[in-house]
Amino acid sequence: MTQLALQQTGEVWDVYFDESGDLVEASGAVETSQNSKFRLQIIAGELFEDTRPGVPWLTDMVDPRVSIDDKKQILRNVILSTPGAVSLERLDIAVDEATGTAEGSFSGTAQDGETFSASINLA
Repeated sequence: MTQLALQQTGEVWDVYFDESGDLVEASGAVETSQNSKFRLQIIAGELFEDTRPGVPWLTDMVDPRVSIDDKKQILRNVILSTPGAVSLERLDIAVDEATGTAEGSFSGTAQDGETFSASINLA
């Protein structure tokens, strides 16, 4: 299935055009990176019985009783369930203690053997 490549500027996502003004298709590792990043931003099953794959942000991810290791495993599972993801070699999470905001970055191997990676604001 062909998917359009998207470009993120701050919090805004838009369709990506090349220098000649043509739409760019996402495939391989680029598509896996893009899709895994979207999945990490979806609140799964939290609102209106939404059953799309995603992260239980409103429950487990903000619950102080859930350990950091368990939270990382939730993120790992979401990334590895993304079509095209074969393995996850790196998942880093950093929390700014002054603001309480968290950021994550990850990289892995896609089905085509290429490396996929992305960074995401988790808070």
